[in-house]
Amino acid sequence: MLRWLSIFFLTVTALWQASASVVLRGRVTDYSGEPLEGVTVSLGTGRGATLTDAKGMYRLTTADTDTLRASFRLLGYREERRTLLHPQGEMVISLRMRPDERELEEVTVTDIRKRTDAMERLDAREYGRRAGDPTGGSVEAMVATLPGVAGAGELSGRYSVRGGSYDENTVYVNGVEIYRPMLVASQQAEGLSVVNPEMTASVGFSSGGFAARYADRMSSVLDVAYRRPQAFEGSATVSMMGGALTLGQGSERFAQLHGVRYKRNTSVLSTSDTKGEYDPDFFDWQSCLSWSPSRRWRVEAFFDANLNTYRFAPADRNTSFGTLDDAHRFKVYFDGCEHDRFNAFTGAATVGYTTGNTDLSLQLSGFRTDELVAYDISGEYWLDQAGSELGAGRYAEHQRNRLKATVLSALFQGTTRLSSHRLLYSLGVKREHTEGRVSQWERRDSAGYSLPLAPDALRVYFALRGNHDVSASLVSAVVQDTWQRQTSAGFWNVTGGIRATHRSSSGEFLVSPRLEAGLVPAGAPQWAFRLAGGVYYQLPFYREMLLRREISPGEYVTEVNGDVRSQRSLQIVGGADFNFRAFDRPFKFSAEAYYKALSKINPYEVENLTVTYLGRNAASGHVAGLDFKLFGQFVAG
Repeated sequence: MLRWLSIFFLTVTALWQASASVVLRGRVTDYSGEPLEGVTVSLGTGRGATLTDAKGMYRLTTADTDTLRASFRLLGYREERRTLLHPQGEMVISLRMRPDERELEEVTVTDIRKRTDAMERLDAREYGRRAGDPTGGSVEAMVATLPGVAGAGELSGRYSVRGGSYDENTVYVNGVEIYRPMLVASQQAEGLSVVNPEMTASVGFSSGGFAARYADRMSSVLDVAYRRPQAFEGSATVSMMGGALTLGQGSERFAQLHGVRYKRNTSVLSTSDTKGEYDPDFFDWQSCLSWSPSRRWRVEAFFDANLNTYRFAPADRNTSFGTLDDAHRFKVYFDGCEHDRFNAFTGAATVGYTTGNTDLSLQLSGFRTDELVAYDISGEYWLDQAGSELGAGRYAEHQRNRLKATVLSALFQGTTRLSSHRLLYSLGVKREHTEGRVSQWERRDSAGYSLPLAPDALRVYFALRGNHDVSASLVSAVVQDTWQRQTSAGFWNVTGGIRATHRSSSGEFLVSPRLEAGLVPAGAPQWAFRLAGGVYYQLPFYREMLLRREISPGEYVTEVNGDVRSQRSLQIVGGADFNFRAFDRPFKFSAEAYYKALSKINPYEVENLTVTYLGRNAASGHVAGLDFKLFGQFVAG
């Protein structure tokens, strides 16, 4: 009888302990919100342990206790510990793990990242420390060294890609589309780059075949992400041309990064052929703020103020040309001055929410530019040959061009992870308003005669005027899916999507299907192949819509052509990368072939940095080419 009572007592006790259990569950991510797989979750010796799955989820059951101590461990991340007092029932612990930043003295990375999409990743901060270009190591100067990219000059951040104009390139900073001043006509007056290289964390650049998530441009995409500081940091640079200061601070919930730059090109401009008094001032202030009030919510803000002033009073210019036997010299004496102002402001706020495998965000952004180009310059010139005067004359130039543009945008975007798929969808609304004022003329006098010659009137050689206000609204929607999977053939990366845009001013409805695929073969992992294609449009902005009409010889007026349609480009891009070792160092050889079928082209002329469009769709054409690049450590390290 005593034995049966003991068995009954033990059974009841075991059932009671089993019923009095604690269930611990949750989700573990990194600081960017990406799930962490393989995190070891343990409750102490004898209490059990488990690992997180591909979604970062875990579930662990243990017996009831007064105090429960949970630890979370993953190689490369700091161990996180949590203590629960008097736990009961089902408890939820979700957290973000910090990277464990430790210096490993004897680790050597010998491989190179395999590129399986249209976006090439660049190291902007490393380039900025080593570059000797006058822009101070700007991201745009680094992009201009890539195959198929041509820079506008050593003082400029403008570049053209595979036959396109300066206006056909999109720039994003932290997901915010960045606009440049539009009336800048020369490299000397351009100022600072739109991207601060000291604040940059990652740079992606595509010279064609980019995904549907990026806005309607025909040539390229530059996608820049600024870093999120983990602790206090700072840097400062000073040179004869200016300086820069960067400060950052970060914690578990809040991070901030600020950058201030100042630049003067006086020392460089004083060596040009045109002598005079150069007084440029270029100032830029950028700030990034990030706040995570909880594990699901995040708030981010971005601000950029770009203030550029260019003042110039020319004195004289000497230009020599010809041959040793037929030498010529062109001498000009100037009077007057130029005073330009280019002020641009960009601001954006983003609210994000994470639930399960879905990330949602709402971004509100605004851009404002206030630009003025004003100069009155006259000159007297002599052309001689070996001391003999060949000709003389005078001319005068006047210009008062003003531009004010405002762009307001709202973008809702979501990302959902489903097994090996990553689904992206977005809906955007944009409002553009531009106020343009054009007033410029040029008078020429040759050997005492005004050109064009008129016996009863004083005529100018060239005159242009216009007064326009242009507004437009745009609605765009994007659906895109990225599929990544390791198969017996190798690693596949396929992205397909479609972009639809409606523009109110022209009534256009544009549909842009785009597809890109990449493969790293299992039998030859040193190779990476990619193929991309799609339809791309260039939506007309203020300058593309201006049409010049001649009302008398040499006298023109500008008109807004509301019938201008978006330029279209059908692109096919194929490429391959080969990774190898030479001289005991890593190298990569890349080759890429491309073809663009262009239609509804709006022809343009380029003079220095000024792009003047014809103002109507008047041509078609094609662009084809083959780019090669050899990248590696020609010198160790």
